Amino acid sequence: MSTRMISVDVTAQIAEFIYQINEFGFNNFGMSCPKELSNVLWRSSNRSGLRLSPSTIFGALYKINKVACSDKNTETVLMPNITPIIKPRKANRDGEEIQPWHYKMAKYLDIYLYQIEKKNIAKDETMNDWFKAICALRDLLFAFIVRNTLLYINNGNIDYFDSYFYQIVDRDGEKYVVIDGYYYDEGEDNGGGTARCVQYSNVEFPLADFVENAPSSDAIDDLASLNKQYIEDMKHDDALESMQHFYKGVTIHPILLAELHKDTPCGYYVDYPGRMIK
Repeated sequence: MSTRMISVDVTAQIAEFIYQINEFGFNNFGMSCPKELSNVLWRSSNRSGLRLSPSTIFGALYKINKVACSDKNTETVLMPNITPIIKPRKANRDGEEIQPWHYKMAKYLDIYLYQIEKKNIAKDETMNDWFKAICALRDLLFAFIVRNTLLYINNGNIDYFDSYFYQIVDRDGEKYVVIDGYYYDEGEDNGGGTARCVQYSNVEFPLADFVENAPSSDAIDDLASLNKQYIEDMKHDDALESMQHFYKGVTIHPILLAELHKDTPCGYYVDYPGRMIK
């Protein structure tokens, strides 16, 4: 257990996540609020007489952290204004899409649980219940990440190929994501079965919009199906060579579409590099 208080911003992010998963559950996140957590929230709201909100959850989390760390500061701390890191769910052909915020929130929950290890809260039933509830939430998020990781979906075989080729271009000071091609391999041999490289055009999105609310792979595919230019069955190495030729011999850099940000430089890219580029 650490003797230092966790950052109030991190506590606020956790409080926002707890509030939203309890309110919106599976529809927003592809996972439902653990029973242990929903029970704690219901009891907490009944006892305090306060309407459940991110700020009331923050207050409870902060109090537990304060007791666990034996912090004697009597100053009242309010929930800071934050921009929540959590985003609505995205589905793809394999299930739920793992987003960067899933990993960040999992880390936040781990840090918080480390901070409040049960030494100083063991005799308090309410705080103990909170501890167990947050453990359940952390375990739920960990399981969600594992279940929806392609290595898990594909039985640990890393030779499953499913990649977009794209470029970042600047047009009069505004950057765009231009999806130029798509490679997939759904054969039983995972790299040696049925494989296809599809090249198409006029499938593009403003980079800022894409980063803020990226379309699902199905939405991209629906748009791309109207703009197919070239289709050929081929293995993954041939597909990469084909796209390099399509790009007139330029270097194709591996960056996941999910990792794009507004300052991503212009260039040529392929996502899912671990499965596409040896």
